[in-house]
Amino acid sequence: MTRATELSATTITKTRDPDRIADRARNVIVEQVGLLYSQATSGLIVTLLCSILVVAVLWDVVAHELLLGWFSFIAFITLGRYLLVRKYRRATGVVEDIKRWRALFVLGAAAAGVAWGLAGTVFFSEDSVFHQVFLAFLLGGIVAGAAPYLASVISAYIAFSFPTLLPFAVLLIAKGGNVYPFIGIMVLVFASAMVATGKAMHATITRSLQLRFENLESIDQISNAKIDVERTNAELQAEIEEHKQAQIALHREKELAQLRLESIGDGVITTHLDGTVEYLNPVAEQLTGWLDADTRGQPLSNVLKLIDETTRQALPDPVRLCLNEGASMRLPGHTLLIHRNEDRECSIEVTVGPIRDRDLQDVGTVLVFHDVTEMRGVAKKMSYQASHDALTGLINRHEFELRLTEALESARNDDRQHAMCYLDLDQFKIVNDMCGHVAGDELLRQLAAQLQTGVRETDSLGRLGGDEFGVLLQGCPMDKAKAIAEGLRQIVRDFRFAWQERVFEVGASIGLVPITSESGSLTEVLSAADSACYVAKGHGRDRIHVYQPDDTMLAGRHGERQWVSRIGEALEENRFVLYQQKAMPLSDKAERRAYSEILIRMLDKNSEPISTAAFLPAAHRYNLMPTIDRWVLRAFCAFMRGVQGSSQTDIGLYAINLSGQSLSDERFLDFVVDQLRQNSIAPENICFEISETAAIANLTRAMRFISVLKDMGCFFALDDFGSGLSSFAYLKNLQVDFLKIDGSFIKDTANEPVDYAMVEIINQIGHVMNILTIAEAVEQKSVLVKLKELGVDYAQGFEIMEPTPLNEYIEVVPKKRLSN
Repeated sequence: MTRATELSATTITKTRDPDRIADRARNVIVEQVGLLYSQATSGLIVTLLCSILVVAVLWDVVAHELLLGWFSFIAFITLGRYLLVRKYRRATGVVEDIKRWRALFVLGAAAAGVAWGLAGTVFFSEDSVFHQVFLAFLLGGIVAGAAPYLASVISAYIAFSFPTLLPFAVLLIAKGGNVYPFIGIMVLVFASAMVATGKAMHATITRSLQLRFENLESIDQISNAKIDVERTNAELQAEIEEHKQAQIALHREKELAQLRLESIGDGVITTHLDGTVEYLNPVAEQLTGWLDADTRGQPLSNVLKLIDETTRQALPDPVRLCLNEGASMRLPGHTLLIHRNEDRECSIEVTVGPIRDRDLQDVGTVLVFHDVTEMRGVAKKMSYQASHDALTGLINRHEFELRLTEALESARNDDRQHAMCYLDLDQFKIVNDMCGHVAGDELLRQLAAQLQTGVRETDSLGRLGGDEFGVLLQGCPMDKAKAIAEGLRQIVRDFRFAWQERVFEVGASIGLVPITSESGSLTEVLSAADSACYVAKGHGRDRIHVYQPDDTMLAGRHGERQWVSRIGEALEENRFVLYQQKAMPLSDKAERRAYSEILIRMLDKNSEPISTAAFLPAAHRYNLMPTIDRWVLRAFCAFMRGVQGSSQTDIGLYAINLSGQSLSDERFLDFVVDQLRQNSIAPENICFEISETAAIANLTRAMRFISVLKDMGCFFALDDFGSGLSSFAYLKNLQVDFLKIDGSFIKDTANEPVDYAMVEIINQIGHVMNILTIAEAVEQKSVLVKLKELGVDYAQGFEIMEPTPLNEYIEVVPKKRLSN
């Protein structure tokens, strides 16, 4: 057998070598698993963001323990998956153990799917269609969003998607009725469609990887074949007797190489060193529109017209890049191939490698490329869905905020001027209430199309939520912005919505905010636009208001009204807690009895305390104090019932604040008496603090209130004494046991002679009337020394003791004492 025949046989053997096929299959698996782990971090971040979104949206309708437990569960899973990804990236010998890494990732994906499946079933709210739709769209969106990066290993995608959607679908079907089973079936159909899509993407990715390795092998084989041919030709000069056999072997080898090139599914082009075309295979002919015979000697740039998919700029010569690199390489970025007729184009991935002779000298290049148009089309569609509102087709809030952030940066860095309109529809609720949400959705679709005619091509119109729209006016001075805003207002005003023989009119209140180099953050600009819109509504609706700094004050009243609902929710969910602040006894009389003031704190939905300064003004303004006072008394009586039963010592005196609104309530006195009796509370342990202004404003009721409860054994303190204009005139009419001297006199007692004298007078009058005195707001030790000098009985404030939760009850009086 001649060397040419041996070469041909060796080539065929390599092509059919089972070990090579097995290696290629293993390399494909390694690449697939590598894709999973390389894209996992972004998926884990999205998982955490979506879980936070679930907690935020469902906080009002789902028990907090369930939400927090579920969030902890999914956070634990996400942390485990993150540690797995981190371990994978640091691991060595991944190839040998690739199946175990794949199995671990699939297990993590299944666990995440189970967590989301639990969310869809456990958090399902039968009373809120909004939250049902939210869960459906969230779970569907998560499954759809996971497809691009989990599809490389289809078992991972199936392990994630089915546990996520199947429980939700089964729940809906089990609900029965006319709608839920249908929706449940649609969820199953959607899940099946997504799995089919995932399989298609998996097949595309797998085929792409297989072709890549096949292409690399083909390139190596082509290079080796050419080297062997040239070596054979050199040997033919010295082997005359074997000339005929060598020619036959060479012809056979060329035929086999040609057959391989023509049978593979990728386009192949070979070139000379100068970049002129040598050969095109049939797939390359189809993709480029050129025939092989017409391209011989043509510059590669004439045949293979490549541009960047994003910039539409021509790409550098791949032949030069490859020869300069000296090795096979893949063109970076997204590449578009322009057809010869310039009537169509396709997305491709291009690999280029050098062709070398037997002396390893470059003699040309080979380019292998394949069509990825369909795969990139799927990615583009998913990107569009992530940035656009499904109902109106406008950009969504997330995309709008991204563009607004860019506008803020250009305003700061380039001193450009923009503007933003915050548009809120008037009377939209009437359409929803009278005709249903289907009609409301149709109105929004039609109106969105109308609004688009009123903005420029450079502007961004987005739906921010419900019936709220945002318009970002790029490079727009305020005069022009006002004109555009007026045009939008008129478009809405002229719009007529017809639905089932009814015609509706809507209006728009528009807040207009300039965006300049002095504008604040994204949150501040949106808040300013919302405030301006609120002012426009407050001035009669269907108008435009340009933001002014003092608009925030008007919107602040709106915010104060929102506290009403927040306080109501806190009362329903028992999100109030009691605190205590103990007073330090300074005199011998005070040493006989400990004195502690009961305070209240409201907890937000994250169980963080909210200052009373935040919610009490709204509670006073909107007459919620009687409800709060009743809650405080109930909670304190429950506390005292437990303390009285367990304590063998004097627990001291606890002071409860009462508002003027409660004193005005004729039923409140009976409520207090009932609570004390029902809980068997010793009246001598209770003191009620009434502010001076509240007592004077309700003098008759206050006197009766004090009289009844003092007869039972309760004590009374007059709070903030000295703040009123006629404090001393009314003092003798109120049978109080303690005077709490207003903090405005106390804080500067050590430095201000007038304040010192006022405290001295109040203390002396109190003692003449056999009333103990308490100094409020003691925050400095020098003040404490002066109070001791004046003979004040108690001192209370942060210098003495900060408020602490009542459940941290200590039976003894404060250990802190005034040192000598």
